[in-house]
Amino acid sequence: SRGVAVLFSNNFDHKVHDSFRDGKGNLFMLSIAIFEAMDKIKTFGNSHCIITEDFNLCLQRYLDTSKYQHINNLNNARKQIINMIRDLDLVDIW
Repeated sequence: SRGVAVLFSNNFDHKVHDSFRDGKGNLFMLSIAIFEAMDKIKTFGNSHCIITEDFNLCLQRYLDTSKYQHINNLNNARKQIINMIRDLDLVDIW
């Protein structure tokens, strides 16, 4: 069997911009805006805060990858995470 599921909580504040799926059930792409997450992170202010997430990308390809730096490099996603780190004055401890 094939298929992809994307599940959200009923109270998850988001907006779907675009979606795409192939006819074989192998691929599903979803472009969404997540509203509450950034606002919630900002409420922590300058207190000690640890944010964990599987962003499924490498922030520093030259340090974190070997021999596949140009494969599946997710430049737009990386830029958004880097901007979040900068805007919220976070540190990538990895």
